[in-house]
Amino acid sequence: MTREVSYKLSIVVPVGKLNGDIAALESWISIAKNVQIILVLDHSDNETRDAIQSSSPISHHSGVQIFQVDFRNPGDSRNFGLKRASGSWVLFADSDDVPKILNIENAIDSVQENEDVIVGNFEVFEVRTGKIKNYEAESLNDLIKSLPKNLGLWRFVFRNEFLRNSGIQFPPLSMAEDQVFFLEMKRLEPQFRFVNLIFYTYYLGNSYQLTNNPEKIQDLKKAITLTLGSIAGEQTFLNLDFLSAQIFSLISNCSRRYIFSNMLFIVRIFGKVFTQLGIRKLLTIFTYPARRTR
Repeated sequence: MTREVSYKLSIVVPVGKLNGDIAALESWISIAKNVQIILVLDHSDNETRDAIQSSSPISHHSGVQIFQVDFRNPGDSRNFGLKRASGSWVLFADSDDVPKILNIENAIDSVQENEDVIVGNFEVFEVRTGKIKNYEAESLNDLIKSLPKNLGLWRFVFRNEFLRNSGIQFPPLSMAEDQVFFLEMKRLEPQFRFVNLIFYTYYLGNSYQLTNNPEKIQDLKKAITLTLGSIAGEQTFLNLDFLSAQIFSLISNCSRRYIFSNMLFIVRIFGKVFTQLGIRKLLTIFTYPARRTR
């Protein structure tokens, strides 16, 4: 009879096309002990699949589970992994970043029974220059105010029971799927626990990041539509800033191929905002770029 392993933490990691570069994965998997690691290889390239299959840190970790799927978006991959997560807590990580396992485990050990979500700070490693910048809030209120600018869902740790009971899912998107997920989760009024520790290192500037793919950027239009519908009944300043961030991200990352269709879409969205939310809310969106730089 096989003994069922009780995990403190499950980490769900969608793995796409990394060109065989799994150094980030190996760096933290080697120190993650009582952790279930669910690698969801979603339309990965051959080099990446081969590198994972032959990796010593991965193959020798008893908690690693590898699945191959063809969703072609991290939203569905995370949902797939969540269904298989058996740990008490769940973290959604990207395959080219590094979660700070020890800090996360220490935070889990200090949590109260009524708390559903633990959130910490993060740092950004600039691949081209090698520089590191910390994004550290001093309180939960400070952190929440900054979320539309830097959500970073990978520095949130969720109680598995809360996620399962809520039934919330990531939309099948490659862009802003984490923002749509967060807004749906926020409506359930979970109890947050802020921990002033670095939970995550985000690697900025890798050539294979989805933000470099013009076709994937188009998923922002679906995210904007979903977000507008989600916040219609709760028109808070924070929710409007999430919508604003998505709109201006689509504008700033628009390639020549999609510029005309994207501009038409933005005009239609502004019309819907005016009709559904009113002129004041539309002006709030217009002023977001200026407020974001403060």
